[in-house]
Amino acid sequence: MAIDFERMDHVAIRVKDMDASAKWYSDVLGMEILHQWSNAWILGRGKARLGLYAAPNATAVNDPEQYLTLHHFAYLVTPRQLIAAEVFLKDSQITYEGPKDSGYFWSLFVTDPDGYRVEFLTDHPPDSDSP
Repeated sequence: MAIDFERMDHVAIRVKDMDASAKWYSDVLGMEILHQWSNAWILGRGKARLGLYAAPNATAVNDPEQYLTLHHFAYLVTPRQLIAAEVFLKDSQITYEGPKDSGYFWSLFVTDPDGYRVEFLTDHPPDSDSP
């Protein structure tokens, strides 16, 4: 028998500049600071939360394909929210990839200030032509 749980509570990432990261997640995702410790902050919006851990001297991994690193994390959106996300990213002049069709869902990817890839995805039937 596996451990039972309600949902994932949060993902925690190391960031160089807490203020810059909190601002980015506020501007792009509408997240607010829920709690602050000396070395970590919890951001959230609705049931989604994200932990930021201070790592001001950290350097990016040069070749992430050769290391066990966080590949990306994703937020589920409706088809209309995905379209609105693309409009927002274009209007905000934020570089993004997509929309891409995986055959299971449509998604957009954006990169945060520390190089983490953030995905916005919407489920769709396999024969769907667009979000």
